[in-house]
Amino acid sequence: MVALGRFYPSRFTCIWGTASTAHFATSSFHPKKKLSLLFSETSDVKQVIANLLKKSLRGSNLTSEFTSSQVCSELSTPIFDIRRTEAGFNNTPHTYCTIISILVSAERYECAQEALKTIALQQPPGNILQTLAETCKKRSFRTLRIAFNMLFRLYADGGMIDEVNGTFGYMKVQSLRPDVRSCNKFLVALCKVNKAETALTFFNEILEIGVVPSAHSFSIISDALCKEGKVEEARVFLSKMREREFRPDAYSYNSLLKWHISRRDTSGALRVFKDFASDGIAPNVASYTLLIKALCNSRKLGDAEKAFKDMLEKGIMPDVVIYTSLIRGYCTAGNMKQAFKLHDEMTSKGILPNLYTYGDIIDGLCKLGQMEAAEMVLSEMKSKGMDPSQVIYNILIYGYSKKGMLDRVFQLQEAMVRDKFVPDVFTYNSIVSGLCRVKKTEEARTWFDLMVKKGLSPNTVNFTTLIDIYCKEGDMEEAIKIFSKMLQNGSEPNGITYNVLIEGYCKKGCMEKGLELKDEMIGKGFVPDVFTYTSLIHGFTTTDKIHEARRLFADMQERGVVPNDITYTAMIWGLCKHVRVEEAFKLYDEMITKGFDPDDRIYNLLVSGHPKFKGSN
Repeated sequence: MVALGRFYPSRFTCIWGTASTAHFATSSFHPKKKLSLLFSETSDVKQVIANLLKKSLRGSNLTSEFTSSQVCSELSTPIFDIRRTEAGFNNTPHTYCTIISILVSAERYECAQEALKTIALQQPPGNILQTLAETCKKRSFRTLRIAFNMLFRLYADGGMIDEVNGTFGYMKVQSLRPDVRSCNKFLVALCKVNKAETALTFFNEILEIGVVPSAHSFSIISDALCKEGKVEEARVFLSKMREREFRPDAYSYNSLLKWHISRRDTSGALRVFKDFASDGIAPNVASYTLLIKALCNSRKLGDAEKAFKDMLEKGIMPDVVIYTSLIRGYCTAGNMKQAFKLHDEMTSKGILPNLYTYGDIIDGLCKLGQMEAAEMVLSEMKSKGMDPSQVIYNILIYGYSKKGMLDRVFQLQEAMVRDKFVPDVFTYNSIVSGLCRVKKTEEARTWFDLMVKKGLSPNTVNFTTLIDIYCKEGDMEEAIKIFSKMLQNGSEPNGITYNVLIEGYCKKGCMEKGLELKDEMIGKGFVPDVFTYTSLIHGFTTTDKIHEARRLFADMQERGVVPNDITYTAMIWGLCKHVRVEEAFKLYDEMITKGFDPDDRIYNLLVSGHPKFKGSN
């Protein structure tokens, strides 16, 4: 960007954005004389500037850099307005357009762009187009074409849709056509304001006037149509382009991939990948990254591995993102052996794991309770010069809290604070949950209150954890108070929240309240799961309402909810209690058929014919 010219008492100096300066005149040149030459009422401004440019091109003391910069500085600063007033300089669209044509002709494009920007912001297109055409035509058709493309891009970059349309219409009258760079700018501008159909119309129009689109042109249209959910139109568009012997590239197809992936439609994404091959398009590393990441997130690790091998066979080198996606997939599946194998493979190829890679491995180990191995990975990560992030601290805190190893939990929490991380709701929830596991409910409440005092808003998980504390203590009155506070706070209960409350009421024998909550959760869009039904079935069997238990047992299977071993145990216990041993034996056989392994207590219960088995849930 050209900086302002400044006046000094002894000489005129022009200063640009860098530290360099250029002196307009030698010691014998007086600034007032120069100003009168440039801006006197009798001077022909365009001739003066043209003469200056000619002098600079002939290698006089006036450098070409200074001349063009001086013109732009005069056009774009408040100093120019003062000079114009004092010297009677005629600041009109014609003056600007003349100077622009001179600069374009002399290939001073940056300065021409600045001058064009100044007039475009001050004048409507109607005051510019004809004058610009007239002044540029006097120099050459090339000058005319370049200047109009500059103006076209200027309007497009500013999102000035009507102005671009007006310029485009005038260009066609002048037998000009925008170049593909200008067209792409306008396509992007239209797509930014969700006008994919208008962009497609413009695209078809530029084809008719002979503009040859680039691969980027296709990807802009394809991406815009997909973002508006018009994926079939995007497919038809790409197909038509191929029929006209244009060659869309992988980026155009990646838009289709992203659309399917955003809807978790991995089958559709795989179909698009087949289209790559059938249409003769080579997938790029971005294509494979999108597909492999989506497949891993959907736990389709077999398909992800196939895609990975396919890219290797095509000679495309995987990067750290692809390896990390695969590692995350295997860690989520609990297959740490394969995750470590991929880790070793990537390092052997010189691809360094990043913080996300290590975070995923540590997370996988923590979920399996392998805290010693997680600590070893943490040490390796630190040896590579990477400090734990807040996410990694939270993962470790959660892992140790699940194991009930609270000393290490608090060590990590202190280290986290020393590293300038502020504990968040996830940190506090892990600590509260850990304290609950070791029956330190008072400390758990204290930490929950501390979280609130720190200005953190408890989320659904935090509230559910606290509700669970009171439910396990049998204090349903306090649990409901927290539930009401949760709703007042704007946190929506989830299925787990309802399950916790239902279990609490069932253990207290309050079956009507349990059923009410089941209906409420259905009304909120949550589907009762095996935990919901098992809690209710156990509650009804302990309150001698075996008919209700049987009805729920049948209902859950009709709804596609598969009973687990605890559900079967509760039903068998209830049937034996009501001396329905034959029916209980049928469930026992069904339980074995479905792959469950009943313990000896259930068999003894059945043989004895009455409920000696206690504590089935």
